[in-house]
Amino acid sequence: MGAHTTEKKVENEKKYMIPAIVSAGEILNFLSKRKNKNAKLTQISKSLGINQSTCYRILRTLTEMKLLDHDLETKTFRLGPYLIVLGSRASEFLDYMSIAKDYLKTAAKITKSTCAIVQRVDNEWFCLDKEEFNSPITVTIKIGQRFKLNSGATGKLFLAYLEEEERRQIIDEIGLFKHTEQTITEEEELEKELREIKKRGYSMSLGEHIPGVNGLSFPILDQHGEMQFGINVATLEGDLDKLKEMAEEMKALSLELSNKIYL
Repeated sequence: MGAHTTEKKVENEKKYMIPAIVSAGEILNFLSKRKNKNAKLTQISKSLGINQSTCYRILRTLTEMKLLDHDLETKTFRLGPYLIVLGSRASEFLDYMSIAKDYLKTAAKITKSTCAIVQRVDNEWFCLDKEEFNSPITVTIKIGQRFKLNSGATGKLFLAYLEEEERRQIIDEIGLFKHTEQTITEEEELEKELREIKKRGYSMSLGEHIPGVNGLSFPILDQHGEMQFGINVATLEGDLDKLKEMAEEMKALSLELSNKIYL
């Protein structure tokens, strides 16, 4: 009964969506990925499954709005200059981001590592902002960089805070990819791990995404206990006891940030 009700709710929400606007959003997301930063019409149309003539009209419209830039010589499309303006405006209006940034600096000092504010979009998570610890050797992440939800500590964290039905649907779509020898690729084992993550309030990855790089990820929860975004720590620290100690400090900091923004 619960699954049927959820499916019905999703169907009702989708019937109000306008296909052309959905396609425009998919195009912008597609071009935001580094590997697709300059793409031709045929590549965009084929990759997203959009009719080529429809895709062209949407591309021309987005170009006229300065949301895309069209290179006539190479016949490629890329993100346009007006997106910089929109991004700047959005950051001004999102008060929680300015609050979170202060906490991000504290997190980098606590962990002596690169820390990032991360958010989920569909089957991926991406970096909204970051703070790098001043060290000769460090792990870095690019603002805007995207990863599938089957990637590392943050991917597991977002999965852990989803409803079971939605989580299983996402896993069915993206699979459990073996990034390293440490990656969890069995669904039963992953489900057990996700239950533990939600119970202890943070996620840990020991070389599961990139060999030699460990990760910690912490939820920022709203007043209903739902995860709105998170703080990711990418570290070269390999001592498990130190990682656990670091995690407890960060867990307290994340709870403080959640309360500051949402309570």
